[in-house]
Amino acid sequence: MTNDIDKALASSFIAISKLIKEFNVDLNSFCRGLRKYHILETSKSNETVACIALITGVDRRTASGILNNKSLVYKPSSLSVILNRIETVANSNNKLVNKKGINSVESIMHEVASGATTLKSIIVILLRLGCIEDQYTQIKFISNQLKMTADKQKALEGLSAQLEKYIDKIIQAYKT
Repeated sequence: MTNDIDKALASSFIAISKLIKEFNVDLNSFCRGLRKYHILETSKSNETVACIALITGVDRRTASGILNNKSLVYKPSSLSVILNRIETVANSNNKLVNKKGINSVESIMHEVASGATTLKSIIVILLRLGCIEDQYTQIKFISNQLKMTADKQKALEGLSAQLEKYIDKIIQAYKT
């Protein structure tokens, strides 16, 4: 059944992946939001947390926490942690951080995501996001731009509203 669902939703997955990439949305944050709204939507037609957990495939404690509007603890993305640590080091060193050595991008990477990524990958992504400038053996910290700009936020909100209306129309047409 999962294979059939994957095939049926492949175009949607591709489109959503493009959005996530374009708007620099952290995949874990996106999935947490999707889980939250899936649980809230499912709760409209199911009375018990046990039923909601069973239908959504989410642990009962997590479902209960979401339904009771409790703040759940989530692990931040490695990129976010690495960038925050780089910012801390840069702030005490004229915005410059060595790529290698003590208190370097590489040492931060090894502490946060040992074996999960490479120094080159971190540098490439942070350059692409406009967070750093490459200065050969060092990087210059520019800003923590993992946050979305106001224009992109507004565009994404508009898209979300249109998508919700479109999906509601499809569901209504399917039911009739």
